[in-house]
Order: sequence, then C-alpha cells, then structure tokens
Amino acid sequence: MKKSLFIILLIGLPTISLCQSVFDKYENLSEVSTYIISENMFKLMCKIQTSEPSHKEFCDFASNLDKLRVFTTQDKTIGLKISEDVKSYLDSASLEELVRVKDKGMETQFYVKQGKAGDHHVSE
Repeated sequence: MKKSLFIILLIGLPTISLCQSVFDKYENLSEVSTYIISENMFKLMCKIQTSEPSHKEFCDFASNLDKLRVFTTQDKTIGLKISEDVKSYLDSASLEELVRVKDKGMETQFYVKQGKAGDHHVSE
C-alpha cells in the first residue's frame, strides 16, 4: 500500500495573520516536516551574481515574497486536518489557483491573490 504524502505550499504575507495562526500548529508536530524560507533568504539568493536570465525572473518574483512555508506528512489523519484547514482558509482568503501539480499520488498547489495592477500577483 502506498504511503500518502501530503504537501501544502503557502507563501504568506505579513498582513495575513490568519494564515499564521491556522498553520503554526503543524510546525512542531513530529509527524509533519516543515520547510520555511524567509524573506531574508530570498534576498540573499538574489544577491548571487549570475548571467542566467531565469535568475532575474526569479528575483523579480521573489522580491514580493515574505515567506514560503511547506508542510509534508505521511500521517493520513494529520493530512486530512491540514487539508480541512487549507480548504477553510482558501474559502475565506479570495485566492485564485495558479498552478496544480499531481505526480505519483502527491498534489502540490500554488495560489495567488491579484495585486493592484492586473498583471501583478501576490503569492500566498
């Protein structure tokens, strides 16, 4: 029987305190792996000198991010609780799905909130 792997990617903004309070409870559970990339890490990554065109594109995108949070678990009960919290959060946060990837039983989703200009998005 396949082990389930549940991944949630959240890129948060400081103004979204709901996101922090809802998902903080999963950070210290031993059954959940948590990966957090801070705004300072994004800034540090953008200071790297490279001639890669994709690096500039990444930095343009990353300059608007405050945090990337990734939670993974193989515990089905916790995975269902996380899934319920995500659904509840998405219902109240007015986000649009940007990307969805399904591969080998694992699903990853990215959501965005449209910025002031129609061509600018803030990822969450």
